[in-house]
Amino acid sequence: MSLWNTVQKLAKDLPDGFIVRLCIENGSAWVELYDTEQCSDINLPDSTDRNLQQQLIDALVEAKKIENADEECPHCGEPYWKCDHIDKEFECR
Repeated sequence: MSLWNTVQKLAKDLPDGFIVRLCIENGSAWVELYDTEQCSDINLPDSTDRNLQQQLIDALVEAKKIENADEECPHCGEPYWKCDHIDKEFECR
C-alpha cells in the first residue's frame, strides 16, 4: 500500500474523536495521535525503525483499539485492547 493510500485509509477509517498529526522538523518526521474526548496525546509504539506509513498504521490501530476497548475480538475472545488481530488487519472485523 502506498503512503497516499494509507492516508486515504486513515481519512476513511479513523474513529471520530481522534486526530492524527504528521510532524516534520529538520532531519526527522513522526506521527502523533490525539484523543479529542480525553484531551490527550496517545502513546504510540516506538517508531525508531518504522517509516511514516507504518507509523500511520500504528496510529489507526491504536485509535481502533481505544474505540473498541470494551468489546471482545470475535477471533480470539480477548478484549480488543489486548488482541493482536487488529494489528494485522487494521481492524478485527
